[in-house]
Amino acid sequence: MTCIHCPFAMTDESAQAQNYGCLPTPTEIVELKRDHNVNWSCHEDSTKLCGGFATYIANDSPQLKLDVKSGNLISADIYLAKGKDVALAAIEWTQQLEDLKAERQILINLLVDMAPDATSFEQQRPK
Repeated sequence: MTCIHCPFAMTDESAQAQNYGCLPTPTEIVELKRDHNVNWSCHEDSTKLCGGFATYIANDSPQLKLDVKSGNLISADIYLAKGKDVALAAIEWTQQLEDLKAERQILINLLVDMAPDATSFEQQRPK
């Protein structure tokens, strides 16, 4: 279901928000997907894919051959508050953080594997 203010709702309310410069147009959002492989998030819950965007890509514009199952979500909240560049940077920072967390876990696992077993350590300790 599409919200009345959604850029893909094609309502008077969404057109007014776009004319005020509050919302990007559907064309601008599709360009974000095509150019940066990001998916527009719902403005009511930026952790979820925008239903209007998903429907538009799947039903209204299949000739675009874009897949909403790939790519990160671009936060509508950040985009609307700080702009496109900051929203794209936030995605990159989040991905870098996730990569660092994965690397940290690999290092922890290596250290655990390399550490002497507590029982073997006790057996080797002089009495």
